[in-house]
Amino acid sequence: YLQGGRRPPPRLGRECASYRWTQDARRVHVEIPLPSAVPESDVSLVIDKDEFAMEVIYPTRDYSTREFSEIRGALGGDIWPERSEWRVESDETEGARVVVSIAKQVTSATYSEMWQSFLFGEEPAPTVRYSGICRSTGARFRQHRDTFHLELDLPGHVDTDCVRLDVSPTSWRLDVYLPSSEPLSRRADLAGRVVPDDTVWLLDRNETATTLFVTFAKQRTGLPGDAATNWWPGFSRPPPPPAVDSPAALDPDDEEGSD
Repeated sequence: YLQGGRRPPPRLGRECASYRWTQDARRVHVEIPLPSAVPESDVSLVIDKDEFAMEVIYPTRDYSTREFSEIRGALGGDIWPERSEWRVESDETEGARVVVSIAKQVTSATYSEMWQSFLFGEEPAPTVRYSGICRSTGARFRQHRDTFHLELDLPGHVDTDCVRLDVSPTSWRLDVYLPSSEPLSRRADLAGRVVPDDTVWLLDRNETATTLFVTFAKQRTGLPGDAATNWWPGFSRPPPPPAVDSPAALDPDDEEGSD
């Protein structure tokens, strides 16, 4: 931890590829996205005094096999395991995730114990989003290891000849020419690379609205173990992770409850 003989300032939190975390004076709060919603019985989570281990079993798309997702490592500080808790949550905006609240082992002598990391050796990176709503386009999305699926609601009845979709390996642009209003345009730099010629789209129309469905084929890198790393942090390319400054002094009277 020492840099030039001095301890670096504590972090408020961090985004990592498979989880994100924040903290206050007494607890560390962790969110771990899941590829799909699962019952809590399919989650094995152990919070020990100095180790965190989570394993999730979930079905593949065709339900023919079951796959595993695992996070394991040494915790960045001392905790009270019996006062820590977790649950599975799911909503349309952020998708399914495991939410963990870990009680720091603090006393009256060490009231504000701020951690440098949740797990030792973690690397900052945008956190994966398996499903949710794209913040830049407002479209719903879900991804699998090899494909990325997008759903975008369009106003009124739209014909296929009114839609122009341009896809490059790293970006997309959508123009919809509406008869009674200004054209609708959406564009984004993609969070990963795709194969443009393998992009497929279609329109689902009813009397009042039209939904555009787009399937992008992810571009494979060919690296060993790529199947485990071909998840995107969302549909559009995220900004660089923000620098985390030292937290302001925490006032004990501002804390809710007591551990």
